[in-house]
Amino acid sequence: ELIGFRRHVIETGRPLLIDDFQARAPEFANPPVISGEPPKSALYVPFNVSGDTVGVISLQNLDREGAFSKSDLELLTTLVASLTVALENARLIDETRQRAAELAIVNSVGQALAGQLDLDRLIEDLGDQMHVTFDADLVYVALHDRESDLIEFAYYSEGGVRLPQPPMRFGEGLTSQILQTKTPLLLNQEAQFEGIARVGTKASSYLGVPI
Repeated sequence: ELIGFRRHVIETGRPLLIDDFQARAPEFANPPVISGEPPKSALYVPFNVSGDTVGVISLQNLDREGAFSKSDLELLTTLVASLTVALENARLIDETRQRAAELAIVNSVGQALAGQLDLDRLIEDLGDQMHVTFDADLVYVALHDRESDLIEFAYYSEGGVRLPQPPMRFGEGLTSQILQTKTPLLLNQEAQFEGIARVGTKASSYLGVPI
């Protein structure tokens, strides 16, 4: 829980110069130092990312009060602003690279599937591509047979090995949920799997999309 000087800086988004740390600590409900020697003066500057204050950068002096001036505060504020710009640029570059990599994957998968006209082979190629692209331990392609009201597994792979998988009754499991809602499903916590029948080896994460 954020308290004291740091909380004030994050909530206000403004830097803070403390000439007498001990005297002003009660004013901001600043807690006692847990270990080591308490500072006598300090600077606090908010750290902003994409317009939000996400943290605080602080300089502290243990030897004397009034160790920092307004010029020091302005200099630290300028340095933090420069750091923020650099980090934001790095984030944008990383996002651009990631997006380019994702588009390359989509293009690669599209090219691999474009010339395939045989449905069984198309499903097999799709499953193999998903295994390589996402490095998933378990990959399956499930189809709903409306006549039998069963979910048939046209493709099923564990650890890169193709295995036969018996059909499931429609209405059971995560696949049925996706078919019924017609929306993608992402699960990353064990509690989210509670009470749901799962196919194959127990997974810690699950991503499924409707066809």
